[in-house]
Amino acid sequence: MFSDDDWIDPVTIVPDMFDGRYSKGRWLAFPTRPHDVPMDPFGDDIRASTWWELTRAYVPVGLGDGPEAAYSDLEARLNAIAPNDNVEDEAGQLRRWEILWPSGQSITVVSRKVPSRTVPDEGS
Repeated sequence: MFSDDDWIDPVTIVPDMFDGRYSKGRWLAFPTRPHDVPMDPFGDDIRASTWWELTRAYVPVGLGDGPEAAYSDLEARLNAIAPNDNVEDEAGQLRRWEILWPSGQSITVVSRKVPSRTVPDEGS
């Protein structure tokens, strides 16, 4: 389940119109705003298959059987890439990536991780 404290921004989660045939995920989590989602993955069969073949290794797009799985996969893919900035303090961890899309557009993605909080038992 998505946490209210941990987040990625921006993120756009959409169903794959090819039902995972080329992307390998029924749902896709793009680290971008809706108007910046590339159109090639949703083009005709040739454009979509080519886009996924050429970008799968270096563009972090989350894939999954549902929206939450796609989001979790995006989080894992971003964690596998060294961030451009990483700031950690008592409030948590803030990371920033500059993602270069195949179109040449650069997108800034940030992630916030908040430390786990322990809640005291009511009987204590």
